[in-house]
Order: sequence, then structure tokens, then C-alpha cells
Amino acid sequence: MSIDTNSVLIQVTSSKWSGESTIAPEFEGDKANAADVEKHRKKKRMVKVTKRLMDPKLLGGPSKEFGKFYNFIKRKSLPTQFRGLFRVPKDETLLQTIVDKYNEYKEKYTKEIELLEAKWDSLIGQAETDFAVLNEKALKDGYLIEFDSSEYPEFISDEYNMSLQMVSIVAPDGLPEAIQSVQTTSFHKLTEDAAYACKETLRQRFAEAANLLMEKLVDPEKLKDAKSASLENLKELIQDFEAMNMICDDAELKALSEQCAEALKIIPTIKSLKESQDLKTKFQNVFGSLAKSIGDLVSNTFKKSRNLRHI
Repeated sequence: MSIDTNSVLIQVTSSKWSGESTIAPEFEGDKANAADVEKHRKKKRMVKVTKRLMDPKLLGGPSKEFGKFYNFIKRKSLPTQFRGLFRVPKDETLLQTIVDKYNEYKEKYTKEIELLEAKWDSLIGQAETDFAVLNEKALKDGYLIEFDSSEYPEFISDEYNMSLQMVSIVAPDGLPEAIQSVQTTSFHKLTEDAAYACKETLRQRFAEAANLLMEKLVDPEKLKDAKSASLENLKELIQDFEAMNMICDDAELKALSEQCAEALKIIPTIKSLKESQDLKTKFQNVFGSLAKSIGDLVSNTFKKSRNLRHI
């Protein structure tokens, strides 16, 4: 039995070079007695000292592209109780959009790695120079932070990877009868909790987007500085709602989403709100009650951190 017949779980992962190494303790001569070693060993459980091998800003290109895709799939999915997994409706258009966007960012990610590889030797040389400058001061203070070329990978491209996998989680079978019964009951409860979390999360997203737009409408200063995202975020939610509701089956939010879609026809862009007071007033009169109704749907007892993961 699958956890959800209307959705697929997507796992998005990445790996990268940390750019750091752990600094090991050194004991010399008669200072290296057993008591000192044991004392440090106990402290090490609470404290880890690392050496930065290179400026992180020089390594950020690939991670930046991965981060953009990660934020994209968060918007196009609903959360799960499983770390590292996103729940996406089994909607052909939405799934293809995600795959296409993944391929787009994977290509950019790969190009960033190629750029990093092309200048890798010079970056290591720069790191050696930086350590030399750092040690001019360090030596005056009685310590030395050594540059060690062996701490740098020969091929930096081997340290990076980005992947997307579609997976499923099913209830176990073939277990002893007593264990099977407990596991099946637990799995049903997990499914119910997941459905509740998804429903409340979708309501919360709509409420946040609607409230953000309303804040711009009632405050002239905020409207003056408003970006197109204030409107586009809500439009994106409405566009994806039919697919997302395959999981949530939320009739109340569906009705409000359809009304919002009609209301947004009044204002094609955020710029139109800034330029026409009549248009702004007309839209505010229609949308104000909708925003309140959406906000009223959000459960006061629902807490994101307790019910779901998006990490």
C-alpha cells in the first residue's frame, strides 16, 4: 500500500566540497601526558575546531544554482514527514515542469563546476598566498596556520553532484502477523497526518500570499515599493491549485481560489495598482473579504515545525 496514491515523492540531493578541515590537537614532549590527552578528548565532544581552506564566496556558484532549484521545488510541492523528500501531485504537467526546471538548473550547475575546475589551480595558489599573509600576524601571536596542498582535492568537480529521484514509500508486508498489524495501523495514521499537514500548509500559503498583497493595498508606502512578486506569488498558487488539491481535496479553499482568480483579472500587474486609484479601490473592495476568508481557514492549532518537513 502506497502512502499516497495521488502523489509522488521527490528526493533532491546535492554534495559539495566543504572547504574546511578539522584542526587536530598537538601535544609535545612531556606535555603529552595521559591526563592532557584525555581532557582534550572529552572537550572534543563539544567543540570542533576547523580551518577554512578557501574563501567560501569563491566556491558558491554551484550551490547557488542548486539553491534556486531547491526553492523552486518547495513552491511546487507539499511537505512530508520524511527528511529530504517533497510530495508532488501526480499531475503530468506539473511533474514535467519540475523535470524541465531541474534539467535547466542542472545545466547551469554543471557550467559553474566547469568554471571552478578551470581556475582551480589558481584558486589553490591564491589560498596559499592568503595563508602566508595570515601567518604574518599569526606568528607574532605565537601560532602558525599551515598551508597544506594535500587538503585540496585534485579535481574539484569530483566533489560536486546534484540529483533528483522520484521515489515511493509503501507499507511493509510479509512481516509476522502481530508486527504487520501494528505497522499497518501506524502507516494509516501516517497517511492521515500527511493529508492534514498538506491541507493546512496549502491554506497557510494562500493566506500568507493574500495577506502580503493586502498589506500593499492598505499602505501607500508599501504599495509604492511593491515588487511584482507580491502579485505573482498568489497567481502561481492559483495556477498550481488544481494539481495540489489532488492531494488536499479542500473544497473550501478551492471555492476561494476560484474567486481569487476572478478578482485578479481586475489587475493584470502590480504596476496597474500603483497607477490607478480607481482600479486599486475596486480590487481592494473585492479582494479584502477573500483574503480574510482565506485567513480564517488556517487552523490556529496547526504548527509547521511539528507536522512536516521541507528540509
